[in-house]
Amino acid sequence: MLETSKTVDGTSMTIALNGRLDVNTSPDFETQTLEDIADVIDLTLDVANLEYVSSAGLRALILLSKTQADKGGTCIIVNASDTVQQVVKTTGLTGVLNLA
Repeated sequence: MLETSKTVDGTSMTIALNGRLDVNTSPDFETQTLEDIADVIDLTLDVANLEYVSSAGLRALILLSKTQADKGGTCIIVNASDTVQQVVKTTGLTGVLNLA
């Protein structure tokens, strides 16, 4: 299960993720978030309460990062737990996903 909450400030948006970003939750998260960020330049993903991220979840994060980059915006992932940071490092995605 994945719950999200969004905060918008002009062209900036912060999305807090709570739960699991996996094969079951990532398709809906991806679809909804792509709609939500249509006019967003600076996207922040707060993953402090993200318990688990699978390869499908990483794919969603990469897609959001690429979408933002393609329109000249930013996508920053903040408050990543040691577990999430380790998954990103192990998969070699530190150059693709911007962990702050």
